[in-house]
Amino acid sequence: MHISLDHKKRYRETMFGKLWTEAATTEWFQQGLQTALLEFRTQLPQPIDIGTASANEMKTQGAEKMVRILLNLTEQNTDPKPRLNQNLDFNS
Repeated sequence: MHISLDHKKRYRETMFGKLWTEAATTEWFQQGLQTALLEFRTQLPQPIDIGTASANEMKTQGAEKMVRILLNLTEQNTDPKPRLNQNLDFNS
Protein backbone atom coordinates (compact mmCIF):
# COMPACT_ATOMS: atom_id res chain seq x y z
CA MET A 1 0.00 0.00 0.00
CA HIS A 2 1.34 3.43 -1.00
CA ILE A 3 0.43 6.39 1.18
CA SER A 4 1.07 9.79 -0.30
CA LEU A 5 1.71 13.03 1.52
CA ASP A 6 0.67 14.87 -1.64
CA HIS A 7 -2.50 16.63 -0.48
CA LYS A 8 -3.47 17.60 -4.03
CA LYS A 9 -3.15 14.02 -5.25
CA ARG A 10 -5.28 12.71 -2.39
CA TYR A 11 -7.94 15.37 -3.06
CA ARG A 12 -7.84 14.77 -6.82
CA GLU A 13 -8.60 11.08 -6.25
CA THR A 14 -11.66 11.71 -4.08
CA MET A 15 -15.24 12.15 -5.27
CA PHE A 16 -14.97 15.84 -4.32
CA GLY A 17 -11.83 16.29 -6.40
CA LYS A 18 -13.54 14.80 -9.44
CA LEU A 19 -16.55 17.09 -8.92
CA TRP A 20 -14.21 20.06 -8.49
CA THR A 21 -12.47 19.32 -11.79
CA GLU A 22 -15.81 19.16 -13.57
CA ALA A 23 -16.99 22.42 -12.03
CA ALA A 24 -13.72 24.34 -12.58
CA THR A 25 -13.81 23.64 -16.31
CA THR A 26 -17.30 25.02 -16.80
CA GLU A 27 -17.99 28.43 -18.26
CA TRP A 28 -20.27 29.41 -15.33
CA PHE A 29 -17.54 28.70 -12.77
CA GLN A 30 -14.87 30.61 -14.67
CA GLN A 31 -17.17 33.58 -15.27
CA GLY A 32 -18.06 33.58 -11.59
CA LEU A 33 -14.38 33.76 -10.64
CA GLN A 34 -13.74 36.56 -13.14
CA THR A 35 -16.71 38.49 -11.80
CA ALA A 36 -15.50 37.96 -8.23
CA LEU A 37 -12.04 39.31 -9.16
CA LEU A 38 -13.56 42.40 -10.74
CA GLU A 39 -15.77 42.93 -7.70
CA PHE A 40 -12.74 42.52 -5.44
CA ARG A 41 -10.87 45.21 -7.37
CA THR A 42 -13.78 47.64 -7.31
CA GLN A 43 -14.08 47.29 -3.53
CA LEU A 44 -10.45 48.22 -2.88
CA PRO A 45 -10.01 51.69 -1.38
CA GLN A 46 -9.07 54.51 -3.73
CA PRO A 47 -5.31 54.94 -3.31
CA ILE A 48 -4.41 58.25 -1.73
CA ASP A 49 -0.68 57.55 -1.61
CA ILE A 50 1.96 55.14 -2.91
CA GLY A 51 1.57 52.89 0.14
CA THR A 52 -2.14 52.34 -0.45
CA ALA A 53 -1.58 51.82 -4.17
CA SER A 54 1.10 49.23 -3.40
CA ALA A 55 -1.11 47.48 -0.85
CA ASN A 56 -3.97 47.36 -3.37
CA GLU A 57 -1.67 45.80 -5.95
CA MET A 58 -0.43 43.18 -3.48
CA LYS A 59 -4.01 42.32 -2.51
CA THR A 60 -4.96 42.01 -6.18
CA GLN A 61 -2.00 39.75 -6.88
CA GLY A 62 -2.99 37.59 -3.91
CA ALA A 63 -6.57 37.31 -5.16
CA GLU A 64 -5.35 36.38 -8.64
CA LYS A 65 -3.04 33.74 -7.16
CA MET A 66 -5.99 32.29 -5.23
CA VAL A 67 -8.02 32.06 -8.45
CA ARG A 68 -5.12 30.26 -10.21
CA ILE A 69 -4.95 27.83 -7.31
CA LEU A 70 -8.70 27.22 -7.40
CA LEU A 71 -8.69 26.62 -11.15
CA ASN A 72 -5.80 24.17 -10.90
CA LEU A 73 -6.62 22.58 -7.56
CA THR A 74 -6.77 19.08 -8.97
CA GLU A 75 -3.91 19.41 -11.45
CA GLN A 76 -0.53 17.85 -10.81
CA ASN A 77 2.19 20.25 -9.72
CA THR A 78 4.60 20.65 -12.61
CA ASP A 79 6.14 24.00 -11.70
CA PRO A 80 9.46 23.84 -9.89
CA LYS A 81 9.64 25.27 -6.42
CA PRO A 82 10.56 28.98 -6.48
CA ARG A 83 14.18 29.81 -5.79
CA LEU A 84 14.88 31.66 -2.57
CA ASN A 85 16.55 34.51 -4.45
CA GLN A 86 13.81 34.73 -7.11
CA ASN A 87 12.71 38.17 -5.91
CA LEU A 88 16.24 39.45 -6.58
CA ASP A 89 16.43 38.15 -10.17
CA PHE A 90 15.87 41.20 -12.38
CA ASN A 91 16.15 39.17 -15.60
CA SER A 92 12.97 37.15 -15.17
